[in-house]
Amino acid sequence: MRYHSPRLPVALGLIAAASAALAVEPRNHRDRLFRFEFDNDTFLGSDDAFTAGWSLQLHTATQDAWTSRVGRTIARIPGLGDDGQGGRVVRRGFALSQQIVTPNDITIAEAQQDDAPWAGVLALSTSWVAFDDLRLGAFQITVACVGPCSGAEKVQRFVHEDLHRGATPRGWHNQLEQQWVANVVYGASWKLFRSRGDAGGRRWSQDLSAGSLVGLGNLATFADAFVQWRIGRSLPRGFTSLPDPAGMGVAIDPVLPPASRAGDKWRLYATVTARATYMAHHVIAEGGATEDGPDHPGVEYVRPQLGAIVGLHVECWRLGLSVTGYRYLGQDTDLAHGTSRDWVALALNVRY
Repeated sequence: MRYHSPRLPVALGLIAAASAALAVEPRNHRDRLFRFEFDNDTFLGSDDAFTAGWSLQLHTATQDAWTSRVGRTIARIPGLGDDGQGGRVVRRGFALSQQIVTPNDITIAEAQQDDAPWAGVLALSTSWVAFDDLRLGAFQITVACVGPCSGAEKVQRFVHEDLHRGATPRGWHNQLEQQWVANVVYGASWKLFRSRGDAGGRRWSQDLSAGSLVGLGNLATFADAFVQWRIGRSLPRGFTSLPDPAGMGVAIDPVLPPASRAGDKWRLYATVTARATYMAHHVIAEGGATEDGPDHPGVEYVRPQLGAIVGLHVECWRLGLSVTGYRYLGQDTDLAHGTSRDWVALALNVRY
């Protein structure tokens, strides 16, 4: 979807101004989280492959132990235990997300079998995470609908035709046929290094962590490994999650509550992540039968797929904004010339 949106520095300045207006001392530390993510490649001057997406998320407050029967069952998964009072904290999350994929030229009505397919995914996820400032374990279950039930065509037509924000998409009759898919994702991370005194206070600090995600299911089956470096002022304790598409990551809030009132002040930090992903299966990349057109061939996987992910995060008490850019090194060779899989994610976080 093509938008004529302000440049990212302007958006960052507006959020910073809003944060300053809310910068008052809270009565209590509150760490429940509402998150809205908006993903798009228009910020990079593109409108193809991963065209657009969004996610609405709710994350519970941290607890010292799993209290529900489901939580106690999840605790049996390695790395998901709560350690009891004074150990790792636990948190649950819920996410509703949509993903829209299109070929490079959306004005062509005929099937474009040398490019990305027309496809949409509407997904519902629930996640569990146990973590402290040194280690993290996460588990997620995702159920999704691919095809017309995803609402991808209606969303893109509304933005392009009703809001006049782009060319009229003409190839949605070639979208992948309707099917239900699901997968589970397990993730773990460990701190390799953290600067002395890194406790979320008013100082510049940094840390380095490594981790891995493994997904299994007919939505996506994959394995990846990554290294993430964080640096900034009042760096929050815990970890920083990535805004991956549904089924390709875990929708969690791995941030510990502030250790002191100093943690309620401004936070400004950056993240740089290097990641290698081995993709065995993804429902969209596999192609297959379409609604009214010919079968769409699968997209060739790059194995391993190397990626660089850079994020900038600004927070003040209850409000935060994250801007994350995905750069894939070595694009898929069988997509149409000029097609790019790179994209940018904006995330608005509200703690309450």
